[in-house]
Amino acid sequence: MKLVDKCSVQRLIKGCPSLEELFLVFTCSKDEHGGTEVVDFSSASVKKPILSFWEGECAIVVQSNNLESLDYQVRNLYREHDVTINAPNLKYMTYHAPAAGAKFIRTLNSLIEANLALGWLYPPRSEDIIEHLNTMPGVKSLCLEQHILETLYVSGHLLPTFKYLTSLELHASRWDEIVHVPCWKTLFCLLENAPNLEALAFHGVGWDFIGENNEFESYFQEVFPACFLEHLKEI
Repeated sequence: MKLVDKCSVQRLIKGCPSLEELFLVFTCSKDEHGGTEVVDFSSASVKKPILSFWEGECAIVVQSNNLESLDYQVRNLYREHDVTINAPNLKYMTYHAPAAGAKFIRTLNSLIEANLALGWLYPPRSEDIIEHLNTMPGVKSLCLEQHILETLYVSGHLLPTFKYLTSLELHASRWDEIVHVPCWKTLFCLLENAPNLEALAFHGVGWDFIGENNEFESYFQEVFPACFLEHLKEI
């Protein structure tokens, strides 16, 4: 769907006053004066939007106290973009988009499950990722793209503590060049900050360095927290 103007989405939403679920793949363009359009997806009725921003230039706003689930993905964007999310009661979130330019107005204290990937902006900025992670202190299930771990390692930023986290998934990155040792070092640090983790899953993650790098065993023995072993039930 091509948005012809900034009011297109609101006309759609207001025309469906009982709408609770919205799946929209959209593109947009600059306004008639060459400026950036602000596209507002806010709604009092919509609880589960799936928004796929394919291409274009616009600022996205999502604001609702009734939002339960948000799936936001950017497909063909290689730069910063402007998205503002104000959903204090959000419970489930998938965010596959550049971290730079995203603003969470309130801490997502109700968030139970989060799936994060960096989008197509490269290189990512670690401070943006840390800011995202800090907005979800109560998350119980967290899925991360592998490249996030490499970025956090290079940054040297302290990871937040996830005292309620019980499930962690790590997915292979879309980037071709991944430095695996920093990824695993960051993973171990993340495990230290998730003392109640019960399940750990890997999906397509590179292990190719392990056979040639004996450091992995020392990383495992020295950094892998004992508390993780006590609570782990599934891997």
